[in-house]
Amino acid sequence: MQRFSLTLLVVLLLVAFVGILTQHGRATTVTYLSLVPLGLYVLYGIVGLIVAALRK
Repeated sequence: MQRFSLTLLVVLLLVAFVGILTQHGRATTVTYLSLVPLGLYVLYGIVGLIVAALRK
């Protein structure tokens, strides 16, 4: 469960970061491209959690 809350924290930080950049009008393609690996990591974490829950 600790891993899930860590993933959630990362997602919230990410959303806040993007929100700040968008408000300043600096959300460029580079910003979104840098978010892709992080998004994949979060997806991987969620899938891992589901698999772990199913294996119990």
